[in-house]
Order: sequence, then C-alpha cells, then structure tokens
Amino acid sequence: MYESKDVMVSHPAHYQSETGLEVIDVIEAFTFDLNFDVTYNIVKENDYINILIDRFDYKDIDTSIRMENIRNIINKFIDEKITNFK
Repeated sequence: MYESKDVMVSHPAHYQSETGLEVIDVIEAFTFDLNFDVTYNIVKENDYINILIDRFDYKDIDTSIRMENIRNIINKFIDEKITNFK
C-alpha cells in the first residue's frame, strides 16, 4: 500500500479521532479479526458496527461517503459470516 511521506496526505486530521486513532484502522481491526460465529452474532445483535461508525463526526463529505461504503461492506461481511457458520 502506498503511503506518502507527507503525514497530511496519508493520515489527515479528519481521518483521526480525538485520541489519534484512525477510524478505518479501528473498524478493520474490530471486524476482520473476529473468528467465532458467536462473536459475529453478538456484533450484529448489538449493532456494534453502526454504533462504532456513528461515534465519529465526519466533517469531510468524502470521508462521510467512504465511511458509509465501509459500513455497508462490513455489515455485508458479518451477514455472510453468520450465514456461512449455519
């Protein structure tokens, strides 16, 4: 993956939370590191993906659009995992 030497290009402030964590990294780590069917069910039943994504205020419109795409991809991924475990 390409990463610019300019921090403002690769890690712009509007991608980061108040703690400095980048939203996409948190969501990917949270979702794609799950390994058990019960975990996917818990995530879905408690609406954790939507809660996590909605936790941040996306002031940049492009970021907001990207996060909606990520929301859809991750929710679809979780639904597919739940279906595959059955």
